Amino acid sequence: MQRLNWEWIFYINLPIGAVAVLGAFVFVPEPRDTSLEQRPDLAGQAASAIGPLCISYALIGWTAYG
Repeated sequence: MQRLNWEWIFYINLPIGAVAVLGAFVFVPEPRDTSLEQRPDLAGQAASAIGPLCISYALIGWTAYG
C-alpha cells in the first residue's frame, strides 16, 4: 500500500478504455454510406468554431470585467 499514490488513479482509465473500444466494435453498427444524400452543416461548423472562442474569451477576460 506504501507504493500506491494519487497518480495510480490514472491507470484505471486503461482497462475502462480498452473495454469501451472493444464494446464499440461489438455493439455499434457500422453506418451506411450516405455521402451523396448529405450536405455540410454550416451552422454546426460555425457554432463549433465560435462557441469555444467565446468561452476562451470569457475565461481570459473575466477579471477585467468583474
